[in-house]
Amino acid sequence: MQALAKVSTDATGLIVTQTGGPRQFQPSWVGLPFMINGLPTTVASVISPIQMTLATSVGQLTTPTPLIPTRETIYQSFFNLVKQTPGVITASRVPRTFEDVPPEQKPFIFMEQVGENPQRKGAGLPYNWELDVAIGIFVFSPSPDQIPPATLLNPILDGIEAMLAPAPTIGIQNLDGIVYEARLLGNGKEAAGAIGTNAWAYLPARIFTT
Repeated sequence: MQALAKVSTDATGLIVTQTGGPRQFQPSWVGLPFMINGLPTTVASVISPIQMTLATSVGQLTTPTPLIPTRETIYQSFFNLVKQTPGVITASRVPRTFEDVPPEQKPFIFMEQVGENPQRKGAGLPYNWELDVAIGIFVFSPSPDQIPPATLLNPILDGIEAMLAPAPTIGIQNLDGIVYEARLLGNGKEAAGAIGTNAWAYLPARIFTT
């Protein structure tokens, strides 16, 4: 993964200051893991666009050092976004079948990691990754004759589309600077269906790291 910024730290190794690079720190980074100085750590708080605190020390760094996202940084950031879709009651990174989710937990959304494709533009350069995920949605209608399950599913699909819509200022959805772009793939609906009181859909998406 490519560095998002260059950083230094104070004597405790817990307060990080941006010293250069394309990305500034974002509030949505809190709780996400990163690599600094070859050590894994987690963002505890974001003080400003150029300063944040860490949950564990990476040691004092006076020389600018890369701030590198991990796979987990990217996948969790994507999940943190889509789970905020309006109308969703529960969300998980564990794929399930609609029979496994109780009615009171629906609308239910999950994210599944389904593929990774490495790209490299030249010898000695870091890999650029294309990470494929599937977003699963399950809904339940106690009275399907009066309220067809699909009528409950469609607003969730609209909400996910809105969550992954390009930001007006930059023209892409980049997960607050974590990746180059995250977007839906193909026609935006890999599979969907309804049986009785339940409806479901699976949406393919792709994350471009740079």
